[in-house]
Amino acid sequence: EYVLSLGEKQEIKMGKIVKMSLSPHYMNPKQVYLAILQEDRELIVAQSDLELGRATQFQVIEDIPSYMTWCGEDAVAFVYPDKISIVGPDTPSAQFYIDSSKGMYCKTEIDGIRILTSSTLFF
Repeated sequence: EYVLSLGEKQEIKMGKIVKMSLSPHYMNPKQVYLAILQEDRELIVAQSDLELGRATQFQVIEDIPSYMTWCGEDAVAFVYPDKISIVGPDTPSAQFYIDSSKGMYCKTEIDGIRILTSSTLFF
């Protein structure tokens, strides 16, 4: 077991980390966030400098994704072989099922996410 220390304000007990992703810093490089997915499928989102003492914990992940990326600047996208699950700060998760037998690639954009399959481009 590990402890993520966020300055003097908060400490979070953590298990094994399986995925991490840094948010884009389009508007303000001082507000870059770090999404940490643990083996127990708990997601933690904290400011990347870990000094300001703010983090949010979610327990919304059903399976470990193939990879994770950011959707805009404040939501995390979990990419599975046949769907994308997006978790935001103030809303429940949204799921999008994508017919992509040959896989898909997701790219973070300033205001969303671009999804590319072998036959379609979504935004």
